Amino acid sequence: MASDILNVEGYSLFSTCRTDRRGGGVAVYIREDIQAKAIPQVRVPSELECLWVRLRPTRLPRQVSSIVFCATYIPPNSKHQDLLIDHLITTTDLLRELHPDIGLVFAGDYNRLDHKPLLLAHQLQQVVNSPTRGEATLDVVITNLKSHYNAPAVINPIGNSNHKAVWWQPRVRPKTPNKTKDVLVRPMPDSSLRAFGRWITTHNWDEVLEEATVDSKTLAFYRTLHEAMDRFFPEKKAKLHHKDKPWFTAALKSLIHKRQRAHSNGQMTLYRFLRNKIARDILQEKKTYYKDHIEDMKTTHPSEWHKSIRRLANWSAPSATIHVPDIDLSNKAGIADAINKHLSAICQALRPLDWSKLPTYLPCTLPPEVSIWDMYHRLKRIKVSKAPGPDNIPPRVIKEFAFELSTPMTDILNSSLREGKVPAPWKEAIVVPVPKELPADLDKGTLMGPLVFLAMFNDVRPVTENSHWKYVDDFNLGEIRLISTPSSLQRDLNHLDNWATENHMLLNPKKCMAMHFSFVRAPIQPPVLTLAGQTLKTTTQARLLGLHIRSNLKWDDQVDVMVSKGSKRLVVISRLRRSGVPIADLNTIYCGYIRPLLEYAAPCWASALTQRQSAALERVQRRACRLMMGRQFVSYTAALQHIGLERLSTRRQKLCTDFALRVERSPRFSTWLPPTRGQQHGRQLRNSARYQQPTGTNRYLTSAIPAMIKSLNEL
Repeated sequence: MASDILNVEGYSLFSTCRTDRRGGGVAVYIREDIQAKAIPQVRVPSELECLWVRLRPTRLPRQVSSIVFCATYIPPNSKHQDLLIDHLITTTDLLRELHPDIGLVFAGDYNRLDHKPLLLAHQLQQVVNSPTRGEATLDVVITNLKSHYNAPAVINPIGNSNHKAVWWQPRVRPKTPNKTKDVLVRPMPDSSLRAFGRWITTHNWDEVLEEATVDSKTLAFYRTLHEAMDRFFPEKKAKLHHKDKPWFTAALKSLIHKRQRAHSNGQMTLYRFLRNKIARDILQEKKTYYKDHIEDMKTTHPSEWHKSIRRLANWSAPSATIHVPDIDLSNKAGIADAINKHLSAICQALRPLDWSKLPTYLPCTLPPEVSIWDMYHRLKRIKVSKAPGPDNIPPRVIKEFAFELSTPMTDILNSSLREGKVPAPWKEAIVVPVPKELPADLDKGTLMGPLVFLAMFNDVRPVTENSHWKYVDDFNLGEIRLISTPSSLQRDLNHLDNWATENHMLLNPKKCMAMHFSFVRAPIQPPVLTLAGQTLKTTTQARLLGLHIRSNLKWDDQVDVMVSKGSKRLVVISRLRRSGVPIADLNTIYCGYIRPLLEYAAPCWASALTQRQSAALERVQRRACRLMMGRQFVSYTAALQHIGLERLSTRRQKLCTDFALRVERSPRFSTWLPPTRGQQHGRQLRNSARYQQPTGTNRYLTSAIPAMIKSLNEL
């Protein structure tokens, strides 16, 4: 087709045409005022119809560096569907490695292609929710920019097309300021520490020792120490950005400030010089920071190595939010005050203690005397990584000069014990309310809390012969019955309700659910169960100890969750590789932080995986190998051999076999397995140690226990 027919005035055309037959192909039109270019690093297989274009509009959200648009067409029932998904995922890995903050938009006619692997691999969303042809949504828009755009509108077809068009517009968002904050720091160079040491070793602390009361001693101590701190370690103001990297130095910040000022003043020659210098310096800092500051920690201080790796990869837990009614989320002080009032109200509701009714024991024993050496040993145990408290004394100073500080602090503490009074500065504390990541898990609380709860909770049991399982504060009831047999679960629930009332506990029926497993041809109505006067809702899926269970006993949800979690952490490998971390250390990160997510509770579900589910898990490891090796990656098999990894399917088989052997040797859990042939007939024959292979449906034979029996028989 002639180019003048395809061209549209005011737009740049990017297109790729079919070479094996007439018609078809994909094209992208972009306004001429938007910078756009093809991506030379992307190689599209000849079997696919894909077009990749990188855009750089004049204004973009601060967290988006540029936008990559991928136009795609896949025919219905194409034999290249898996090839297309692999191409989209691996190319996105490449682009995110080159441009970590890139925006992604995949659009085109996907013709009922299962694009879930792409969504899970890169945490993308499909935003078209209306049919585009008949009753089917064939034309999709997949992106990580959903929050920056309005919901797409499906409008009438353009020209003679039999597909409706999709109109997707950006949101008008207010300009948000850069998230920076000013902090006060006390630099402690060695010269200042030596000068401070010369002062404190000659100071006699008479102003503290000669005071009469504990309050006056404490005020004199802090007054002297703060004056010395301000003299030897003066405070300086530093500006921090919430995305500052560990290798980002003050010199780089100064260059960036000069670059921006040159751009504002129109000094373009100086601007380009500084821009190129900053790019070179950043690249050099990235390459040398790991080798100079982190690499040796792997053998000398492994815990610090892992912490440094997480900081280098900008890998931190998402900040949790505490919602308090009628208080704005930005009002941190108001939230803390509300929590404090709520907690103090618990004690205020109790009757005041009547001191006149307390017994008196006289004569009273003298308080213990704290020695200087006891105080010294305590101060030496302070962790220097902790932040200073309200007194603003750095832990490093306290630990390094523990001997000199032990004399005045011992005097203050002994005076406090004699007077029966705690100094006012020692009553202050910086309290930060930290919300729990998960709902009320007792295994993450204090030491005594779970023990006390277990002591109270351990005697709850069903009154029938139904099975029950308990894990900390989780309690599960289960029954196996014939269709003609009435359910006995309600009796156990009534008993549980009565037990809670007798033990002054409250049950939460809103967090209790019932799941019904039945595979009969004619579905039956599950029994209606009630707890504490409320009907329990019936669900088809539940999460038990991190395992996602469905009523059809399929593992789609579990695999999707594992693929999604593993894919999210692959970005860590990409960031660390750009920082010069070698392949061996990247492999350590993968084996320690990513692969366990793909193998969690493998003996429960590994034997029942479908080929597609197994391939989805294997794809995550293949992507990890590609990210670790970069341009050295040739094939998955060669990468596994070079890095020293096994296929996930091979590891799952070994994990399941090891678990079966542990079950067989366990006095407690060996009852899960049936008797061996020798135990059944009492004779020592060739196959006496083998188990009778179960028979039944394929669903049963691929479940955990029959699969373990098969593994043990094959040893």
